Amino acid sequence: MDKDTLTYQEYVICQKEQTEQTELQVRENLTRAQVKQKTYYDTKSFVRRYQEGDRVWYRNRLRKARKKFMKRWCRPWRIIKALSDITYRIEEENRKPGKRRLRKGVHFNYFKPCHSPPEESQPYVEDRAKLEQIASTVQADRDHTCARDRDLPAI
Repeated sequence: MDKDTLTYQEYVICQKEQTEQTELQVRENLTRAQVKQKTYYDTKSFVRRYQEGDRVWYRNRLRKARKKFMKRWCRPWRIIKALSDITYRIEEENRKPGKRRLRKGVHFNYFKPCHSPPEESQPYVEDRAKLEQIASTVQADRDHTCARDRDLPAI
């Protein structure tokens, strides 16, 4: 028998020692990687504080699961209460008639400040005739554009 050849028991012992060394090295590498990732996250992260009554946009969570062309942010919401430093209770600012107002407890990463004025302060067109006149003007412009495009020669 050569000195280089191992018996079955010696081979098993050698493999076990090598596996333990590899596992130890992997644990050290993972610990180093975790520390590095944590320091990177801590340098880039921040906590944004909100007050009760602040208006925010709520992130549309269905966007990832369904369609990429959906809006990223849902209608304005209002902060009702701070549940903790990072979690807030929010409710819909405007709701459809006959529906209950939605309320949610949300982590602050899922919303951003809303700087647009509330809808009640935005101008509202009450005059139905004026609204119909604007709609007919837009339709006439569309019809004119479509007719002009039909008259163009084919390439």
